[in-house]
Amino acid sequence: MNAPLLFVAALDWEAEQVVRQIASPAVSASGAARLWRGRRGEREIAVLRSGIGSERAVAALAWAALAVRPAVVLSTGCGGGLADPLATGDVVVADEVVSGDGSCWPTSAGWRARYARAAERAGARVFAGRLLTSAEVLAGPGGKRAAAERARALAVDMEGAALAERAARLGVEFAAARVILDPVTASIPGELLPAVDESGRPSLRRLLSLILRRPGVAFDLWTLGAAAAACRKVLFAIHRDFLSSLEREPPARDHGLP
Repeated sequence: MNAPLLFVAALDWEAEQVVRQIASPAVSASGAARLWRGRRGEREIAVLRSGIGSERAVAALAWAALAVRPAVVLSTGCGGGLADPLATGDVVVADEVVSGDGSCWPTSAGWRARYARAAERAGARVFAGRLLTSAEVLAGPGGKRAAAERARALAVDMEGAALAERAARLGVEFAAARVILDPVTASIPGELLPAVDESGRPSLRRLLSLILRRPGVAFDLWTLGAAAAACRKVLFAIHRDFLSSLEREPPARDHGLP
């Protein structure tokens, strides 16, 4: 019997794009974390919504790993672009994940190749390179370019390095892929950040209050919403192909491949 695949995403809408691909998922929760477990053909698939940030990611994975006993941890979702060629909807498949202090973890060659093939077949532009995990949101071009130069990274997230370190401690394979939400030239207004909770759900009351105080932020919200919609489509298409390709292959005796 092959061990489950565990996909991890920080936000509800990111996790949803994988959950939609599995049959009859059962859901459980612990704190900010939520875990869905279902099947795709003969394979057990688990999807973990960890919440935003390294601390939540580590706690969520520690809890989920006890329940799932995964063969591989697959970190997915959206991220920020740190290089000029990257546009909204492009995909960065990480060959390494690096933390803010310079600690670095490699990713599984086999699983990242699967992600790259799935993204290409989904019609996305695919780039391979480093994924930087930041302790804070890099909201503007200046901070992004400085981080890119310092870490030699193509994209940034807030959970990948913590997940990679925990996967290494668990002795399981790890891979990470990010769909670009905000390119390096884009700015995310800092006022928007307190308007979402730890799972990425917006507070309508806070958003309305913000728009009343600063009406110009409505355009920023529209731009960010359009980018998120594009990312949703790409995430769904990638994981549809990713899981379909696994479904067509005979299950491994002990693991979920590759």
